[in-house]
Amino acid sequence: MPDFFKHVLNTGILDMIENPDQEDDELGPRFRGANTPLLDGDSFLTDGESHCPRVAILRKRGISSKPSPKNILSWTYGRAWEALMKRLVDRAKIPNLSYLEEEQCAVLIYDDSGERLIYSARPDLLISYNDKKFPVECKSIQSNNGALNIFTHNKPKLGALLQLCMAMQAHDCQTGYTLYGLMHWVNGYDFSTRSGFKCEPDFATQFAEFRDDGFMYSNGRKTCVSYERCLNGIHALDQLDAAGIFLPERPKGVDMFGNAMKYNCCTYCPYNMICSQYGPKDSIQIDEFIEEVKLEVDVYVRA
Repeated sequence: MPDFFKHVLNTGILDMIENPDQEDDELGPRFRGANTPLLDGDSFLTDGESHCPRVAILRKRGISSKPSPKNILSWTYGRAWEALMKRLVDRAKIPNLSYLEEEQCAVLIYDDSGERLIYSARPDLLISYNDKKFPVECKSIQSNNGALNIFTHNKPKLGALLQLCMAMQAHDCQTGYTLYGLMHWVNGYDFSTRSGFKCEPDFATQFAEFRDDGFMYSNGRKTCVSYERCLNGIHALDQLDAAGIFLPERPKGVDMFGNAMKYNCCTYCPYNMICSQYGPKDSIQIDEFIEEVKLEVDVYVRA
């Protein structure tokens, strides 16, 4: 039986998908850091499906798409990278340098009454050094395009900055880092320069800071991210959820500087087929949308 063990692995990973580990969640329904929104005026901005306001509200309501085996492997790659970063901090043995435990890293935002939790997050790392703190968002690079953006253009993803922004504000940090790790060799092609490129396993950091204008700067370059825009986005999501409606227009796809994306960030979203049934001005009821999702998309439905 030459394919027996592959059958074993495939059976195991399918069981992981259909019967995921359930974690105790005492905080109740809320928006999550991985779905942190960015609201510019009346428009939500994003560079991927995770930070779409519709996805954020669906997740708050217990709806999330089931992962594929490829997703499971990709997430495992990312978690291995985060675990390695903690080991490197320990092995550096720098005096007065350590990372804080998860309970000390929580980011919690309540409604205007201060009683109902509407958002929670946790940075991948919260470093303490000489009595100062700075958060770190650790991301893994798993594509040629990602390697090109980080190692050639020094350009992190907008989503990483949104998560970092909330952590910096919550922990009263003026500075932080995005950290990207490449754990394999890359041999790709840059269509903008019409030339090939190669990258070896490596990691890269991007220094982030708040400046007096309220915006985040990444390696000295002004981004479209500010705490005010993120906080406004969270409160807007809460109001939309309470009203039971989605904004008719989809979020605008932009990069970290607010420039329009060269691709449609909705393309690979599992809910795109549902969104496509609505026009840009149509009223969208959340409950009706969820019923369509349950019919058309393989999802988890959690209380």
